[in-house]
Amino acid sequence: MLENFSNRELAIGFWLLILLVLVIYKKDTRHSLWDLLKAFFDRKLIGWHISMVLYVSLTVFILFKIGLWEFKLLKDTIIWYIVTAIPSTIKSINEAKDMKYFKEMAKNNLSIGVLVGFIVDSYNVCFFISYGRNC
Repeated sequence: MLENFSNRELAIGFWLLILLVLVIYKKDTRHSLWDLLKAFFDRKLIGWHISMVLYVSLTVFILFKIGLWEFKLLKDTIIWYIVTAIPSTIKSINEAKDMKYFKEMAKNNLSIGVLVGFIVDSYNVCFFISYGRNC
């Protein structure tokens, strides 16, 4: 299973796990994390979560049917959903007043997506445990 992840992704996962342990270890941050999770999964937001998942699933299905998406892209799709789709949607709820906002958001997401994609695909460094793989 770990062979599906690059060394960078393993390192990010490792440091996120360390951060999570530190957050859980401290009582005040543990309560804040719990409050954040409760707010994110509040009953009032369940419809929003369902509509987001349905929208992305439908988009992926259409792209799959026309040959532009493959199952090997599932990991990247999930990462995109968590890192880009959710924050962009939350931000747009508060700031969307006119079409100018949507044009700016599309431009920013495209530039950030291209930059992150370039960095992620271009540079790979060894994780401290290579699991039998060459870097």
